[in-house]
Amino acid sequence: METFTDDQILSTIFGHPITTHTSETPPIHALKQELEAVNLASTDSTKLNDALSILTRLIQSYPDYPSFYNNRAQIYRLNNLTDEALSDLNTCISIGGHPNVMKQAYMQRAILLQERGSEQDVMADFQKAADLGNETAKRHIIDGNPYRKLCGEMLKLAMEANHFNRP
Repeated sequence: METFTDDQILSTIFGHPITTHTSETPPIHALKQELEAVNLASTDSTKLNDALSILTRLIQSYPDYPSFYNNRAQIYRLNNLTDEALSDLNTCISIGGHPNVMKQAYMQRAILLQERGSEQDVMADFQKAADLGNETAKRHIIDGNPYRKLCGEMLKLAMEANHFNRP
């Protein structure tokens, strides 16, 4: 039975190379032709729905494979199905897996929680993603630091006061 990596699956679905660096690869020979038929180079809703259907079947076949939940959550996000995306991300995170999959899951969940205004949970997820090496999460943590914001505001006020007090 032939097996495929996450990289191969995602590259086929999204139409461009995607790297996940995971060694946890289930056999998916039965869905290879369907995956090749779906190319999500755009956010065409039909293609998104086709990919969603394929990932749902993969999850049914391999319910303990976290990367499929992470990938399906991304499609839910593209379809503005936030509750479904959060559910899949929570499942992905609870299963655990390769650090590259986990850092993506934590980052996606942080973004969704931020949209909902759950700041405490957001920073915890950004921190976990950053700890796993996600550079965007690291920047969010720095930008979200209240002391940094306060210092920036104070510096701005000082510069404005200095500018306006010049002869």
